[in-house]
Amino acid sequence: MCTSCEDAISDFVGRHLALLEEERKEECEQAIRLITTSQGIGCLKNVSVFSYSSCLGGYVLVEFRSAKNSVLQVHSLACRDVVGVIEGSNIRDTPIATGVVKFSTNEGIGVSFEDIDNFSEEDGVVYTLVKLANDVTYSRLKSSLKSLAQIRKPGKVLTELLFGENTCLERSSLSPLVLNPKGEINYINDSLHADQKEAVKFALEMKNLAVIHGPPGTGKTTTLVEIILHMIQARSKVLVCAPSNIAVDNLVERLANHNVKMVRLGHPGRVMDSITRYSLDAVVDTSSSTQIIKDVRKEMNYVLRKLKARHRNETFSELHSELKYLRKELQQRESRALNEVLQGSDVVLSTLVTSSDVGPLKHLPDDHFHCVIIDECSQALEAACWIALPRAPKAIFAGDYLQLPPTVISQRAEQGGLGLSLMERAVEKFGTEGYRLLKRQFRMHTDIMTWPSQEMYGGQLEADPSVASHLLKHLPLVKSTDETEMTLLLVDTAGCHLEEEDFETSRCNRGEAGIIAILIKKLVAANVQENSIAVITPYNYQVDMIRAYVTHLKGIEVRSVDGFQGREKEAILLSMVRSNPQRELGFICDRRRLNVAVTRARRFLCVVADSSTVCYDSTLESLISYIGQHGVVHSAEQYLSDMETPKEVLQNLKLQSHRKVKNEKGAQMKPKRQKKKSIEAQEKLDVNIASEMENQQAEGEQVTEDYYQSFLQEFVNKSEQMELKFPKSLSAYDRRLIHEAASKLNLLHTSVGKGNDRYIVVNKVSAARRFNGNMNTLDKSNDILEDKIGESNYFSSQHVKCTAKQVINPLANLSTPKPYGHSDMKKSEYKKGEKAIKKSRKRQEPEDFDSVIAEFQEMDKRCSWSSCRIPTDLVGLSCTYCKQRFCISHGLPEVHGCGEAARKSAKHEFHHPKPVKPDLLKRSSLSKKLEKKLTQMAEERKSQKKES
Repeated sequence: MCTSCEDAISDFVGRHLALLEEERKEECEQAIRLITTSQGIGCLKNVSVFSYSSCLGGYVLVEFRSAKNSVLQVHSLACRDVVGVIEGSNIRDTPIATGVVKFSTNEGIGVSFEDIDNFSEEDGVVYTLVKLANDVTYSRLKSSLKSLAQIRKPGKVLTELLFGENTCLERSSLSPLVLNPKGEINYINDSLHADQKEAVKFALEMKNLAVIHGPPGTGKTTTLVEIILHMIQARSKVLVCAPSNIAVDNLVERLANHNVKMVRLGHPGRVMDSITRYSLDAVVDTSSSTQIIKDVRKEMNYVLRKLKARHRNETFSELHSELKYLRKELQQRESRALNEVLQGSDVVLSTLVTSSDVGPLKHLPDDHFHCVIIDECSQALEAACWIALPRAPKAIFAGDYLQLPPTVISQRAEQGGLGLSLMERAVEKFGTEGYRLLKRQFRMHTDIMTWPSQEMYGGQLEADPSVASHLLKHLPLVKSTDETEMTLLLVDTAGCHLEEEDFETSRCNRGEAGIIAILIKKLVAANVQENSIAVITPYNYQVDMIRAYVTHLKGIEVRSVDGFQGREKEAILLSMVRSNPQRELGFICDRRRLNVAVTRARRFLCVVADSSTVCYDSTLESLISYIGQHGVVHSAEQYLSDMETPKEVLQNLKLQSHRKVKNEKGAQMKPKRQKKKSIEAQEKLDVNIASEMENQQAEGEQVTEDYYQSFLQEFVNKSEQMELKFPKSLSAYDRRLIHEAASKLNLLHTSVGKGNDRYIVVNKVSAARRFNGNMNTLDKSNDILEDKIGESNYFSSQHVKCTAKQVINPLANLSTPKPYGHSDMKKSEYKKGEKAIKKSRKRQEPEDFDSVIAEFQEMDKRCSWSSCRIPTDLVGLSCTYCKQRFCISHGLPEVHGCGEAARKSAKHEFHHPKPVKPDLLKRSSLSKKLEKKLTQMAEERKSQKKES
């Protein structure tokens, strides 16, 4: 190896080791922040061992379930995550075992462990599962870098090519085994396009290195499968790798259609269930020593059952010793079969990290493979690629370096060059001589394709005729509507005050989430299948927000842009989130991330964005401008009237904000110590109510009036506070329960605010000021009324309420804020109302109060329409929605302001009709017929037996 090449390798290794250390440090700090600042969503507490069982490779599958409830708490642990098991609830303790999540359900979570020796032998021990950063990955990355300078044959050729000064690539003649009698390649897939055939020929001819650049939808995976099949025909051994398990599994599924003799390496918990028959452990099970392996595993399951049952005649240590012996025996048996499987396979597939020398490939000689293929090479760290590359003299890189780069968390590591992929470096060094571009795409409509083609690929992409003009309305059973007849739609939220919200390290935009929910409803109403629609957004918090809006549509997939690379859907809705006066954009202006977002759609792309904010970036501005010229532009204003805030958003996502609400009323008049106590008591109230609601909702129950009554009783007896403010996130039903509980305890209770910002304030009142329950019942009915009626009827209902309060509630101004619209009243009306209140204060005798009640009852017998006084005690209509009584003229919901509520109710009944009650007479008749038929059949069987 030349001196310049050695110096380049030394410089590369030293620089990347430091960058990896920086990245590792940032990942660990982020994991700790996630656990400590996200209400425990990064861990799973209070779980106990439910069952043990053996699984592939001698691993032990442990199922954990909640030690307190029938369902697990909310968590973010997903299949294939690496988790640590901590005994107790202190998440900073050292894990006693490390495993991989195999499955996760509402009732339990299964984790695969190599060893369970450190688990407690006592029953009822509570554990905590914590998501961990994968130490194995970093140790193997560092090992690959440190051994880079010592690489010998066969990988030495690639090292000199990629680090040396030589920029010339050699070609070799094709194997006769892949040629037809005319000397041309005999393509296995006849439907390949000319670009794909050229890429296959190029990859087979190149002696040491070839790069396949596959933009979105150009059939890169199809091309790779063709290359692998031809290499198998040429009797070459191929190692196929990718940075992620999903990418590897995708290739396994495609190769399975051609009956390839292959094996998939990897932890059993990280292999898709549909391809487990190709996993190393499953293939070993089908070898000649299968029966012995099954017998050992059967014995392991027996010991694990005894371990769970805690037999008295055998100690915990004895069972563990027996289990360890059986595991060792199983591994020895499987190791012998493993060598046979690997040697006999034409293709071995694994992630880049699994292809290291400490994995199963250590059983193979150094020169076993003829070629290493790295799919999605543009998403892999270069250090990870050098784990697999030393195993063969030839390499093929496939991917698209104009889409998302390798994931790097640390900004310092990113700026230092850790995110530069080996594929991008190879293209930059060798130019067009070393790669082929796939130009024909088979995914997107021409209108969707044109912008990324011009912006990212120099206008070289072209749409295949089969997809060039396809629309949503061309799908089976889909109706022809405005949305299904267009390809590009921009919903511009500029000027609509739908600004973003911050949440720790992420962001969301509720307005954009509501617009997307409306658009999804329209697509589903047009018979577009739910599994054909996806919503993508740059921020994870927005993902959660949108999921809360479409929770009733189970087939709709909502993902982040980074999590949707490599995927596609017929209809894609993209939420850009950012909307702020400062025009701050963050990472959404990354050209490659935007390229991924736009190119996921096949027939319909909708972008919801604030043009005044996003157009601050030139790339985003070109996208907005392109849609304006070739698509349809709508203003968000036309969707605002149909927007609804789901219950899930109010009760779950909004809990984050209401827990921080503090009682600031009278704060300046209180000493600091008393103010602190008041704030702590209010926060404790909010947290207790929120946790009680979450627990009872998780158990399928509702918070009852008894709970609120006991809570208020404790407030009266023990608390030094004179006022309690309940959270804004409570539903109308919960507020009604609080009103009823406060009425029973003769506490003054009032509702403050409107809409989603409505909350209840409960005050302690002296005995002289405690009126009977009728006074507070008005506040309760007002609260229920406002939650029922629509926004359009808000002002008229306020007029009724204000009038009623002035007549009935002479003490309302003690703790109740001025009614909405009070400042707009005429001075004369205000003075009249003020005089009436002062006069009612002077008269505290019981007989005066009875006359006031009688006066109000007389008012209640007349039409509730503000300017109508027609009596309704004999003839009138009661509104189902606002619970008010009107005369015949104003009784229709559309007349008095409940038209929107009526429309929504009718729409709901249409989509969710009530089941028809069964006809009891008909049911009884059918039951008698069935009984008669059964009796007849029984008699026929008896006669047949006698004849025989």
